[in-house]
Amino acid sequence: MLTEDEFVEQEIALGRRVHRHDGIWWRNISPLYCRPAFEFHSILPGTQRPRFQSSILGYSHHVPNPGQGNQTLFYYSLEGESLRRFDLKLLDPKKRNKVRQGLKFTQVRRLEQIEPYLNEMRDINVDHARRLMGDPTFDTPYTFYLDHERQWRNQMHKRFVLERRHWWGAFLDGRLAAYMICYQVNDLGFIDTTKSHSDFHKYRPNDALYYTVLRQFALDTGCHAVLNSQPQREGLNRFKEEFLFRQKGLPYYNSNPRLLGLARRMLRIKQALRCRLLAVRAVAPPEGADPAGHDEQTRQ
Repeated sequence: MLTEDEFVEQEIALGRRVHRHDGIWWRNISPLYCRPAFEFHSILPGTQRPRFQSSILGYSHHVPNPGQGNQTLFYYSLEGESLRRFDLKLLDPKKRNKVRQGLKFTQVRRLEQIEPYLNEMRDINVDHARRLMGDPTFDTPYTFYLDHERQWRNQMHKRFVLERRHWWGAFLDGRLAAYMICYQVNDLGFIDTTKSHSDFHKYRPNDALYYTVLRQFALDTGCHAVLNSQPQREGLNRFKEEFLFRQKGLPYYNSNPRLLGLARRMLRIKQALRCRLLAVRAVAPPEGADPAGHDEQTRQ
């Protein structure tokens, strides 16, 4: 388990743009717009804010109760009895069969080192990026992992050595078919990244990974909820719901809702321009970005 301070230290080590102000670490999630570096830190409106020059377009943060907020963000969450009692018998019969197939064909285990698996992870990332080429929220082209392999390898090594971030792999006949990264901050568990190679999908490695990792969270009485990103693609949302995740609305305070709309438009324009550029040539992610290419993000 990580404390909030330890989590922020790791974010800084990964090159995130953060600063400390009013006793809180803040992160720029878009140009001139901030949220707390650990997004789920609750703050009373008006008591703490980021520095002005980093948040000209505003800032937002989680608040203790809905009456204090003016915005709701939805996340997939597994909590309460669904988490405490999580087991095969709680799943839909079709999902139970898929999990059993995954556990039969693949071997799920923690990764104690990364170097022996980097080539297979690269192949998984290339395949994953090819599948998501049409998704505007995914901005790392598959050619990046080939043309900028050394940069990607270095970033993966940086992530792997971070303490108390757990890397899991699903193996088929000794070959890595899928991998997952997860961690816990205080009493909240997070599924950070999940990727698999489409050549192995029929063997259900993702089902085996999800079931194994969620069982570990369920057995930890200090974990009160597992968060698994905001709603994304329809198929991915359905996959999470089959594992009992449900959308949960969390109250947020937004310092300037009108300027937030401008910030979002600026971000969409930036993403659209970048997608056009990526359509004609491979470009390395900007400095400070994580070229590992998270699939499951909870902090954006």
